[in-house]
Order: sequence, then C-alpha cells, then structure tokens
Amino acid sequence: MPLPPTIPLVGITWGDALFLLLAGVALGAATFVVLGRDIIRNGLMLILTLGALAGLYAMLGAAIVAGAQVLVY
Repeated sequence: MPLPPTIPLVGITWGDALFLLLAGVALGAATFVVLGRDIIRNGLMLILTLGALAGLYAMLGAAIVAGAQVLVY
C-alpha cells in the first residue's frame, strides 16, 4: 500500500516533514554544542549536527556537497 502524498491529519507533504525534522535536529544539536559543558557530548552533538546538515544538503539535491560534508568533518 503506497503512502499518501500528504501526512494525514496534518496536511503537509512528507518532504516538508523531513525537512522540518532535520532542521529541528540540526538546530537543537547545534544549540547543545554551544551551551553544553561536557566535551564528549559536545563532540557527539557536533556529529549529529553535521549529519543533519548533510541530510538537508541531500534533500536539496546536492549529493556531492552532502558527501563532502560527511567526509571532511
């Protein structure tokens, strides 16, 4: 059974929902990187931030930039 083009009861498309999820994860993790005190957790949150940013680049169709984001950092 295929998915409907929009999320039921919400009315936004799946692509928009994925964008909002990735953007929220990136903003939340980046805020934790800046405000956190434990360097290990800050490093893990930085990895999460850069991964979410690579996902946003991939959604925009810039697969090379997303790959470079993951490989360089």
